[in-house]
Amino acid sequence: MIENIIDFINAAFMYYIFGYASIFFISTIYSIINLEEKVKRQEYDNNLTIKNDANYVPVSILVPAHNESLTILECIESLMALDYPEFEIIVIDDGSTDDTAKCVIDYYDLQKVVRPVRRVVKSSVEQSIYSVNKDGVSLSLVTKENGGKADALNL
Repeated sequence: MIENIIDFINAAFMYYIFGYASIFFISTIYSIINLEEKVKRQEYDNNLTIKNDANYVPVSILVPAHNESLTILECIESLMALDYPEFEIIVIDDGSTDDTAKCVIDYYDLQKVVRPVRRVVKSSVEQSIYSVNKDGVSLSLVTKENGGKADALNL
């Protein structure tokens, strides 16, 4: 009878160890999968405290504008204050009938430049391009005929 009790205890202990090892194995596999996902996410995370860190994606902020002379300067100023390592602001004046383009050109002292435009999607042709680098941020103004917001963003 004592042998039966010892055999029962041994079997219970064996099942316990098998269950423990199985749970440990499953949790290890789950941790490896999560670690791999974390490493992939970290490739795209920004570390804004280190300015020389190359672990960010430079962005272009497109601002379509049509008759926005009253608010365009405040809009650009708020975008200039972004806390992001590298970005550019491109204002597209979509055939404004007011002085939207003139406001931006005069306020930021933009200079007319000759720059090729890479056409990825169909859009109308630009009339002129102005640009300046202000406080490390590239600001460009593209003027074109009125074609709508989508056409301005496509350009």
